[in-house]
Amino acid sequence: MCKKANQKLSALNRVSAYLSPNQHKIIVNAYIKSFFNYCPLIWMFCNQKEMKKINIIHELCLRLTLNNFHDDFSTLLILSGDTSIHQNCIKFLMIEIYKFLNGLSPDIMSRIFSTRQNVYNTRNFNIFETSMPHSNRFGLNSITYRSNQLWNLVPDNMKQSKTLASFKQALKSWKCLSCPCTLCKTYVPNLGYL
Repeated sequence: MCKKANQKLSALNRVSAYLSPNQHKIIVNAYIKSFFNYCPLIWMFCNQKEMKKINIIHELCLRLTLNNFHDDFSTLLILSGDTSIHQNCIKFLMIEIYKFLNGLSPDIMSRIFSTRQNVYNTRNFNIFETSMPHSNRFGLNSITYRSNQLWNLVPDNMKQSKTLASFKQALKSWKCLSCPCTLCKTYVPNLGYL
């Protein structure tokens, strides 16, 4: 994905001087960001090295669009009103969970999300069946393991949206600030993820 997106980004860079910021944005969304919006459930919890490649491509797109070559990535996201690719992937996962819980997703999604039969509302409330990973790393970044944690971060008023369209609309302004995945945590050598 990164290789294809880089090729499109190089082509955009060559014609960048002839385009307005709005045209830049349209081309970036259609030809570059679309690579990362296609099937993100498969790769969304990739390792930090791969996510860094994706963020570099996204940052270069924002620099070309805004014609800003001095601010850092987080400032560029604020100036453009955009969110990171990882945040977009989390929102996509929340949409899939909402669709599953409301009977709007295909039957095959029941292999990924299997709900508990007896649900008790406790402090560590999990709506999905999860199996605990057998090691410190293997299985921690799978969708079946992270779904509960991420869904519990969504505010209750958003979860109770009557329609998928209203849920998507509410999700636009939501940011997952305390994501538990290793991509969102800081890694310190000899200590691990903080």
